[in-house]
Amino acid sequence: MKLSLVLAAFSLFTTTQAFAGAANADLKCAGKGITVEGSVPGDLGEWDFKVTKSGRSARIFSVINQQNGETEENSKVVVADYLHDAVWTLSADRTKDDYGYVSMYALPKTVKYAKIPNGYRAKFQAKVSYSFGEFGNQNENETVDCRLQYQI
Repeated sequence: MKLSLVLAAFSLFTTTQAFAGAANADLKCAGKGITVEGSVPGDLGEWDFKVTKSGRSARIFSVINQQNGETEENSKVVVADYLHDAVWTLSADRTKDDYGYVSMYALPKTVKYAKIPNGYRAKFQAKVSYSFGEFGNQNENETVDCRLQYQI
């Protein structure tokens, strides 16, 4: 009986541990007339963020519909996150809703990285290139100040 309880508790503990730990990173960037803000991929394959300029927003997302369990998305996103080595990039191509793209990279000399319990926090300046129908499909380039936090 005791062995069964121990095995059941161990099984529950290991199962919980296997599913724990998936999270996105929270990104907040602002520059002259532009913001990039929301949830970007950490180690979870969902994202939902906006690029906002002059009161107009372009939304980039891939989320699970909680009612039917299906993925709803309008984009593909790739993130290279090595902030402990002063490297961070994000590239997103919107595949629906007027198309468009945003590409960002941290300026390595500006990265300030700190570990926190179960994650990290970083501040950096980033170069941002983007083009969306909401902004007239013009290629724009900006420098923004960013804060990124990842925590399980």
